[in-house]
Amino acid sequence: MIKKMSLEIFTGGGYIERELVYEGKDLKEISEQIQRDENALLEYMRTGETHGEKCFVFQGFMLAKKPIQAAQFREPEF
Repeated sequence: MIKKMSLEIFTGGGYIERELVYEGKDLKEISEQIQRDENALLEYMRTGETHGEKCFVFQGFMLAKKPIQAAQFREPEF
């Protein structure tokens, strides 16, 4: 099963929109992957804690943590 999500990020230098493709055996497995990514991003946005990692990796898309000012996961528009 495949589910697509859109990740929108605003940094001090601009705006990034990226389509992420999650794969799993069922919707529960995919939902857990999406929730894990959202929680990692939420924790960083709340605390600024990097846990020694300089970037996020969302389904192969690498993004430096430091310049993120706002971010949103959402269903892509068709």
